[in-house]
Amino acid sequence: MVVSNQRNNQRSQALLVFIGILWLLLGAYILYAQFSRPATIEIEWQTETEFDTAGFNIYRSASPEGEFVQINAQLIPSQADPSSGASYRYVDDKVEAGQTYFYKLEDVEYNNTRQQHESIAGQAPNVEIWALILAAISLVLGLALIAMGIKGAKN
Repeated sequence: MVVSNQRNNQRSQALLVFIGILWLLLGAYILYAQFSRPATIEIEWQTETEFDTAGFNIYRSASPEGEFVQINAQLIPSQADPSSGASYRYVDDKVEAGQTYFYKLEDVEYNNTRQQHESIAGQAPNVEIWALILAAISLVLGLALIAMGIKGAKN
C-alpha cells in the first residue's frame, strides 16, 4: 500500500512538471509570436471605374504635412474592367512598430495624367499588452507548477 501511494505521488509530481513545461512553452510561443512578426501596414482601396487607368502609386510620409515619398517600386497595375472597378491591397513592410504613417494614393492614367487623393493615416501594430500579460501569467504558472513538482518529488 505504501509503495502504491509513493508511485501515485511520483506520477502526480511528474504530471505537475509536465504541465508546467507546457505552460512555459505556451508563454514562450506567445512572446515569440509577438516579437517575431514584422511590423506592416496594409493599404486597401477600391475603385468604381477605371477608364484609362494604367495603375496606382502609393506615397508615404511621417507626418500629414511632410514630404510624401513613393514606396512602390513599380506602378501597381490596374486590375479591373474599365467600367467595373476592383479591390486592391498593398502591404508596407518598411515601417517601425508603433509608428504612425500617412499615405496618399495616386491614380496614373495611360496618358500619364496623375491624381493624388487625400492622405490617410496608418499605424504599425505594436506588441499587444494583453499578449504580454498572458505570456507572463503562463511563464509564472509554468515555473510554479514545475517547482511544486520538483519539491514534491524530493519529499
